[in-house]
Amino acid sequence: MSKKALIELKDIHLSFGDRKILNGVSLKVYPGEIAAILGPSGAGKSTIIKIIAGLLEPDSGEVIVRSDKIGFAFQYSALFSAYTVKENIELVLEQTTNLPYKEINERVKNSLKMVNLSHVQDLYPNQISGGMQKRVGIARALAIDPKVMLYDEPSAGLDPIVAHKLEEDLTRINSEKGLASVLITHELPTIKNLATKVLMLFEGEFVYKGTTNDFFYNCAEPFSVQFRNRRLAGPISV
Repeated sequence: MSKKALIELKDIHLSFGDRKILNGVSLKVYPGEIAAILGPSGAGKSTIIKIIAGLLEPDSGEVIVRSDKIGFAFQYSALFSAYTVKENIELVLEQTTNLPYKEINERVKNSLKMVNLSHVQDLYPNQISGGMQKRVGIARALAIDPKVMLYDEPSAGLDPIVAHKLEEDLTRINSEKGLASVLITHELPTIKNLATKVLMLFEGEFVYKGTTNDFFYNCAEPFSVQFRNRRLAGPISV
């Protein structure tokens, strides 16, 4: 593992009006790691990945991303229905790079191969399943050759078998390419299959940080115990 984190957040604060969203959040993600950020709805999870992506600027604190390219896989695939799968990926490369068409075409092929979808490149989004659409969205993000990947609920709405296949693909890609990835999810199987470490956000702060193994098997830490056992009683109020 590299000694330098590809993603660093240092003492991040952010408010929307009178509402405090983040209160001194710090985070490091190294190459090969997938950090899962958990927490109740409205806790600020999506805000964190938007800050990493540069879509939001914090009120104070330091954001360091040691990559000039950031891949962002949205909760919904956000594919253009009038374009084929291939054209959806080409469009991003045409708008964000000066690559010649031959290299763009090669990148499209390689990115679809990474998610095992080479056979659908000439189909339209409405001709493939929801799970395939999500994988195309991930292929599109990978096509720009990022070192940092951000995932917003990648397995939401997928059946367990399709979700497990997606998680296997993402684990393999993250390891092969040495990516630093941040994942937002509520799905316990996704956390177990995909994450290397877990951070829980509550009331603007990380109230839990630990390895995935610790998150699932530590019986003394109250936040992880409440979340993984789906208990109403505990430090997280709903």
